[in-house]
Amino acid sequence: MPMTVGMHTIRTWSLRHPHSNFSSAWTPMRWSGESRTIKAHKDLSQNDAARTSMQQVVDGEGHLAVKARRALANLARLASDFPTPLAAVPTPGWKGRHHRVLGNIHWSHADTAAAIHSFKAGRAKAEQHSAAGERAMMQVRLALAVSFADPDRAADELALAHQLLDGLDQRSNTLLVQVVALIKDTGTSDRDVTARAESMRTDIETAGLPFLHRFVELALAFHHAVRCADQDLAVTIGQLRTLTATGDFAYFTDIAHFMAGLPLPAPSTIRRTRSEDDVRSAWRGLVQARQERLLAESCPCTRLRLRPDTSGRSRSRVQAGHRARGNQPASGRCSTN
Repeated sequence: MPMTVGMHTIRTWSLRHPHSNFSSAWTPMRWSGESRTIKAHKDLSQNDAARTSMQQVVDGEGHLAVKARRALANLARLASDFPTPLAAVPTPGWKGRHHRVLGNIHWSHADTAAAIHSFKAGRAKAEQHSAAGERAMMQVRLALAVSFADPDRAADELALAHQLLDGLDQRSNTLLVQVVALIKDTGTSDRDVTARAESMRTDIETAGLPFLHRFVELALAFHHAVRCADQDLAVTIGQLRTLTATGDFAYFTDIAHFMAGLPLPAPSTIRRTRSEDDVRSAWRGLVQARQERLLAESCPCTRLRLRPDTSGRSRSRVQAGHRARGNQPASGRCSTN
């Protein structure tokens, strides 16, 4: 039967007997129906409703409680609570998709190498279990982690992601690979990147997957930080702040500040697995590495000097041959000599 969540109608099936409690006589078919409902809440950024449903399944202590715990761990991460899913990692196993849990924690902390290792392990496990959907999802996440650090490798990982997604009904991952491609191309033509981002916003609205808007804005934050486009970055951070006002994905707003070397407007509420300074340094390092790469690809006639970030933390100055093509001098962190 159709279910309406917000303004969206999503087809799902509930096989729960009206006189039974939530956890009794739980069957895989009934889990399938409820899981569609829960996924609908998540896709529509209604995570409180998803948490309530999952907690009821966990409290029932049935054989599907492992899947429910996995979902709760993921929802904790979305709520910017990383220690909770990390603490659950030794327990879930394959059914709990612990490699996915670890990979999502690592890339959010800009630990690219660890994220790649986890997502590759998750993809291999999915292949062993003939889980085509999970394999494709792990490949998309792997491409996401790589895209910030290595655009050349990201192109290869994206090609494999498209291949693995072919024939699968994974709308969110199909759209996410477009975001990954945007991150891969960060620092190149500003007009092209921003036009693609606007097109993605339309596609996301059409698909009814509003949680993906945060990924688009995060990609733009990376792009603007690399180009030292302070005004554009301020607008993007404002968009992220609005999109994360409920608390879900709030760590994206912190990441945008870290990328640009900007101070946080208030003490962070994010529960991380590493210190804030370490995470800040890691994300800022990815921006500077991309700037150096773009400079190295340009002719050696003008130098770009990166000033220490405005958070007051000492940063090394990067000097290279030429500004990234189309980059404009901006106040605060970038200037030309």
